[in-house]
Formats: sequence, structure tokens, C-alpha cells
Amino acid sequence: RKGYCVPATWARYLRYMGIPADEYTLANAAQTRKGGGTSASQMLAAVAQLAKQNRRGIKTLTGKITLRRVSASIDDGLPIMWRMYSIGPFEGVGQPAGRMGAESPAAWKAALEPARRAAKQLKPAPDERHMCLIIGYNPLTEEIATSDSWGPEHAEKWYTVEEVQAVCQGEQFFIDW
Repeated sequence: RKGYCVPATWARYLRYMGIPADEYTLANAAQTRKGGGTSASQMLAAVAQLAKQNRRGIKTLTGKITLRRVSASIDDGLPIMWRMYSIGPFEGVGQPAGRMGAESPAAWKAALEPARRAAKQLKPAPDERHMCLIIGYNPLTEEIATSDSWGPEHAEKWYTVEEVQAVCQGEQFFIDW
């Protein structure tokens, strides 16, 4: 509710990498406004300095998110900081971790066809910027897993690649080992 998605997500990532971090300190460093609104460039500058002090680097990915790009990072143990447009038409389309039930990957992939077609209608809301982590992928069903700072019910959500591409802001980050 604080609108701290950027500092909260960076803090989660830094702690995952073994770098002590506090979302409030990061929010202060990036001059996050009450209710949200963090400059990505100010946060990147603050975090880059912290990463460097801990012998890590930050890599920026630009362009389209693909399963190949996601798999390369995730297979190396590196989640991706995903800048996206969250609220609006994208809100509520994520599937929980147990989404497939007893269905085979092939049956589930076929069941996702309406979601893939609907993704073409998603129109990003430029005023509704958000950041979360890409934490996994399923090449058989062509889905991407995310983890959000919004609470336990958002710890793992799955989206089709088409949904992710439709709301992507075009610039992602990861902290290198």
C-alpha cells in the first residue's frame, strides 16, 4: 500500500544476492514519493553503488522479453527485475502456482490459448508503472513466473509470454554474481 514496489523489489533481490538491504533506506536514496513513484534511474544509481561495494554488477536488458532471455538468466540463478505496467487490463490475469492442477503441460498450454489471444488487446497504462521479479519459466507451456512485493498471495504468479510482452516497459535488470 505504500507504493514502494521498486525499493521493495530491489531490497528483495539484494538480500537474495547476500547483500544486506532495507527497502526504506533504498526508498530514501531514490527519493521515492509517499504513495509511490520511484525514479528508476535514481534507484539504479543507488543500487549500482551498493552492488559495486559488494563486488557485484548490475546488467540492463532492453527489448522484448523472451523465454530464451528469461531462461538464460534464471538458469544462472539470477531473477530479473521486471519493469512493467501493472494496473488496468493486466491486473488479475496471473495464475497461481497450482494453476495446472492435474492437466498435462500440453493440455494446459492449449487451455492458455484464449489468454494468449486476449494479450493482444492489453493496452499498457503508462501512469501505472510497476516492478516485480521474474523468477521462473516453463518452456513446455510458454509461461513466465513472477514474484511481487504485494504480499504472500503474489509470491508466485504465472503469465503467458504474450501477456508479459504486452505490458513490459522494455528495460529489465539483474544483479550479476
